[in-house]
Amino acid sequence: MYIEQLKNLKTNGASEADEIDGIYELVDDFFEEQKDLSEEATCVALGLFEKFPIDYYSHVFWSVLHGLEHFDKHEKRLVESIKKRPSCMGLVMVNRLINGGRKGFEGTDYIELLKSTSQRDDCEEEVIELAEDLLKKQTE
Repeated sequence: MYIEQLKNLKTNGASEADEIDGIYELVDDFFEEQKDLSEEATCVALGLFEKFPIDYYSHVFWSVLHGLEHFDKHEKRLVESIKKRPSCMGLVMVNRLINGGRKGFEGTDYIELLKSTSQRDDCEEEVIELAEDLLKKQTE
């Protein structure tokens, strides 16, 4: 039930996820509904990041991040999400995976993913800058 509501969430011109009425309750209910995070549910959760690619300050996104990390089945879909529509929050998740000792997933090296994102010209400047910053921190 909540998966459909989250999937069909309208941004209504909001620039940050926290500006959407009821978003906290919806995200909480969404994760409480999950017994075992399906691929569809993972894509829907990551889709929130794609709807707000430069927003990584909204507190609700940290709830999404922790929910995804709790189930620990998000890496494949996270890589796909960043390749399709890079987001600051997606990059934060990749950085956390690197910090946790993970190198990559199914042939995608996380450092290379940060590097390739930092060189893209089809996403927001804030996303590119964050990719550059995280890459620099990880390779120093």
